[in-house]
Amino acid sequence: MTLTRKIANSCGIIAISASSIACGSGGGSSTNNKISQPNQTQPKTPTQTSTPSCIELNLTQITPLNTTETPADFLGPLYGNSFSELVVEIDYDTRMPPSQRVIDDFKQKISQISRIPQINFKTYQIVDAQNNPAKIHCNYQEVSGSELEKTATLVRKENTVFPTSTLNGTLTLQVLYLEEQMTDMIVRGRKFGGYTFGNSAFAVLDATSRNESELVGILTHHFGHVIGQVDRGTPITSAHQTLDGSHHCITPACIMNDVAVPGAGDFCTPCKNDLYNNGGK
Repeated sequence: MTLTRKIANSCGIIAISASSIACGSGGGSSTNNKISQPNQTQPKTPTQTSTPSCIELNLTQITPLNTTETPADFLGPLYGNSFSELVVEIDYDTRMPPSQRVIDDFKQKISQISRIPQINFKTYQIVDAQNNPAKIHCNYQEVSGSELEKTATLVRKENTVFPTSTLNGTLTLQVLYLEEQMTDMIVRGRKFGGYTFGNSAFAVLDATSRNESELVGILTHHFGHVIGQVDRGTPITSAHQTLDGSHHCITPACIMNDVAVPGAGDFCTPCKNDLYNNGGK
């Protein structure tokens, strides 16, 4: 399947090439990295080794996407809306997408929690008008969390396959998979692995400097926030939340602990109890 997306902006056109990775119950997979460019008869695969250009998006008129998903929707039909498929849309500007191992391991983590029967992944590489890998922003140190949310909104709205969060029984989880760190995500000298916004989206930050286990941990942690952890829409069944309002778990080895080594843990028993109580496995 060949998919094409383009974003109009003050610096020209961003074209986003797409890979379709089927990770449903059948276990099959397929990829396609071709992109259709104007006045080209032969699509060209983006060069993975070139230095990425940068494209500054005009975000002044963008309102963050107001989606209506609930944590229970992502956990399954017991207490949420009934969806036959969860699509994880990964929009990456890191020159290379997450590895197949990262995708497979993250899919397994979701399957251990969610009752949605089919989980598929689609990856979209962001390239410039010359079909070279491109960063969404030239300087992430100047990008705030609210601007990142607007970026995700603009990218998602340009996705002609899933223009909204729900379509024909499909629920979409959006992941911005970014090469750089953001200044406001460095707190007390610690670089945060990601940033969750809205009801159905998050960003992975500084992705190229992390190993596969760390990336799976970051993806799982922020998916945990999407499904309401901790006390972020999924009611707690016991007191295990942090008291600073950051929606993290106080259990040291839990994946939802805010100081745990990424990839080193899983959901602890109190977190699992919360998720089960809200319709998860």
